[in-house]
Amino acid sequence: MLGFLISLTEQTVAENKRLIERMAQTGSRYAFTSLQMPEEKPADLQAVLLEIGACLKAHQVQWIADVSPMTFEQFTLNRLKAFGFTGLRIDDGISMADIAAMTEEWQIILNASTLTAADMNDLMNNHAHMNRLAAWYNYYPRPETGLEREAFIKHTAFIKSYAIETGAFIHGDGKQRGPIYAGLPTLEEHRDVHPLAQYLDLRDCGIDTVLVGDLSLQSATMAQFERWFTDQLLLLHVDNQSDFAWLDDVFHVRRDVARDVIRAADSRVRLAQRYHPIAAEQTNERLRGCITIDNAAYLRYEGEVQIMLTDLQADSRVNVLGQVITGEHSLLRFLNRPGTAFAFSAVK
Repeated sequence: MLGFLISLTEQTVAENKRLIERMAQTGSRYAFTSLQMPEEKPADLQAVLLEIGACLKAHQVQWIADVSPMTFEQFTLNRLKAFGFTGLRIDDGISMADIAAMTEEWQIILNASTLTAADMNDLMNNHAHMNRLAAWYNYYPRPETGLEREAFIKHTAFIKSYAIETGAFIHGDGKQRGPIYAGLPTLEEHRDVHPLAQYLDLRDCGIDTVLVGDLSLQSATMAQFERWFTDQLLLLHVDNQSDFAWLDDVFHVRRDVARDVIRAADSRVRLAQRYHPIAAEQTNERLRGCITIDNAAYLRYEGEVQIMLTDLQADSRVNVLGQVITGEHSLLRFLNRPGTAFAFSAVK
């Protein structure tokens, strides 16, 4: 499940409505908005909240408010519901007894970053509706402050032992949030990683809902998310290609996964039949991310398409067709899994 952030202060209503429409098309079902803005007057936000809430409802996107005790000095729970909020992400300062009472009517998102076994015991002792609870981690705008991976995985397993769904943030590669403008990931190691690779990694870590912490994704990245959600296909962008016709197809990773290269299971028969004999051309050094095809000199391997996972020497039997762009190399480890579908798109 994918979610996204709506900022009431860094984007206009029109920009947010365009974002909602585009993210809903991608398959997003959660939006997240902070109501912890002491500089904003409640009266100035009401019309904006009503308009955004109506747009989210029209696109069947659930809307989660990030709240603290200060929020409830400005808005009642009934008023939040009237704006269109369907859930509350609880920050510090609200007792577990009060949170348990809120589960009578609300979906409640706990702070996964600080959640303890004592908190869970308090919630159960106060008869919280556990099926209305989830837990989302914080995002971390300042570099070097994101969470450490192994501790994150262990803590996520602890939370899920209570049958509670989890959420975490990835940074976007479009318009970033200020004032640091360094991305808003949950894991520090994700700060310079492609957004789809971040998403896939968090899913591997046991996260159910992944939210984009920044203000947007680039259109090419959005297209990659769409292909993944609709077709379970990884779309890779290629530059320096010799003849894109070689790569204008959908491939699948072989079930016997190799160590050094990603092997296209269904390329040999198709391409060898179509282009035999494949002449030796551009038999260059094969660097990580290079896309290659075996030429006729490789005999029965003629036509096999591969993507390099490591740097390899030149081979007169192997033609280099192009290169997966550097920014997408982080996707390769998620691609190299049995049966995974992939396709290429030329960089324009």
